[in-house]
Amino acid sequence: MKPHHHIAVSVIFSSILFLIFKSWGLAVASLVSGIFIDIDYLIDYLKCCGLPFTIERFKWFYDQEHLMKIRLFHGWEWVIFCGVMAWFYDWNVWMVGIFLGFGQHLFFDKIYRGKPFIKYFLFWRIWRIWRIWRYNNDY
Repeated sequence: MKPHHHIAVSVIFSSILFLIFKSWGLAVASLVSGIFIDIDYLIDYLKCCGLPFTIERFKWFYDQEHLMKIRLFHGWEWVIFCGVMAWFYDWNVWMVGIFLGFGQHLFFDKIYRGKPFIKYFLFWRIWRIWRIWRYNNDY
């Protein structure tokens, strides 16, 4: 999904959470994590293209599917980790909000992009990149 779609979905999702649970912490954590998970695109951009940063170059980079992008925070592993942490901290509203924000972001990315479920696992992407690197370096 494009950033403005994630902002809209996160605002609606977090508003519904607030209306149901009356918790600002839950709603804010869900909103922030649902939007700022995309900071990993900036990390990948800087790794690939470096500085100077321009919006035009970033838009080009964002649309290049053939470039190797890690997308560090776009992984079901983080959703699982946040769920375990929420449970460990006795369902702390901030942890639950982060868990739900990450989860809804990846869920809607998966639906919007239509990619296989496995492609949203960080370990799968790292393994794939390692295999390509290894093949290209004759190991």
